[in-house]
Amino acid sequence: MKVDGKTICDKLTTALGSYAPSYRTVKRWAKHFREGREDVSNDYRSDRPVSVLTDEKIECVRQIIEDDPHSTYNDIIAGTSLSHEVDGKTICDKLTTALGSDAPSYRTVKRWAKHFREGREDVSNDYRSDRPVSVLTDENIECVRQIIEDDPHSTYNDIIAEISLSHGTVERIIHDCLKMRKVISR
Repeated sequence: MKVDGKTICDKLTTALGSYAPSYRTVKRWAKHFREGREDVSNDYRSDRPVSVLTDEKIECVRQIIEDDPHSTYNDIIAGTSLSHEVDGKTICDKLTTALGSDAPSYRTVKRWAKHFREGREDVSNDYRSDRPVSVLTDENIECVRQIIEDDPHSTYNDIIAEISLSHGTVERIIHDCLKMRKVISR
């Protein structure tokens, strides 16, 4: 049977959607099958690190992060004995398996893996002059809370006028941070 990689890739994409392997991978698999191989597992190569990610280690990473959301990369490495050389794709696949839809994107994990190999110890963003400073500070949250406690009938516009925050920011503080809701009568 001689079916080209493009046809196979199209069928897999139709069936699996975003979980389908790339065209390049399917093309390589098709070539291996035509050469008589019976599986798609990678051959051992001395220059490729052996994956040390297991479900047990993924669960350990999840537990470390749940215990301390501010854990650094080195904390996780020390707590799990994971290697610094695991590639971003493997990490992303395991995180997706462990965290489901809460897992970060492949692009994000790949960037993190690169930063970690370069010696970074956390995944927080660096300061950039073009990035606005977050206004969701403890001080602003407390200020909104105080305004609402002082006058429960204050409107969004009253709060905005008093502390000079945008409508969206005030709404986020009230709903997401304070877990309150403003009741508006009609």
